[in-house]
Amino acid sequence: DRNRSHWSTSKTPSYTKSVSWQHHRRIGLITFTDKNGTKQVEQVYSCTSLAANTFGKRFTTWLEEIFQKHNEEKVADSGFEVGSRVWDKLMYTLRTISEIRAGGVLVLDNGAQRTLDEVQKTAPETNQVEPKEISSLQELLNASKNLEPTSPELIAALNEALSTAIKR
Repeated sequence: DRNRSHWSTSKTPSYTKSVSWQHHRRIGLITFTDKNGTKQVEQVYSCTSLAANTFGKRFTTWLEEIFQKHNEEKVADSGFEVGSRVWDKLMYTLRTISEIRAGGVLVLDNGAQRTLDEVQKTAPETNQVEPKEISSLQELLNASKNLEPTSPELIAALNEALSTAIKR
């Protein structure tokens, strides 16, 4: 109407101040731990579907990058390197890491891709007997066939072989 009386009841300053986010679409929650170690949760709202799509893509990319860097740091801290022997928890076999890809993905010698949680460090390898030591032990065994079980020569040779093995 011409006297504009209805304008006084339309949008008053108190109405614009009380506009809330309730009529906007919530597109997700962000959960993170702050520097003090406190878990924080923030709600993410969208005013338009275009903004939701744009933010959703950006958020997904951002989150993937965070996880990728985190996994890469975990692999670096684990001490695994290309050539490391690992226990494949999924296949129950020993494998060798042939490649470490972006995001901390371990590629095993059979082509399988594993995360750090899907493999386990193997026990340190025991000292292996070298071929020259095997041949000298075989010579000792052959020579011992001609000796008495308690002969001083046999005991001395066995002590020598044992002390060499223990020093390694």
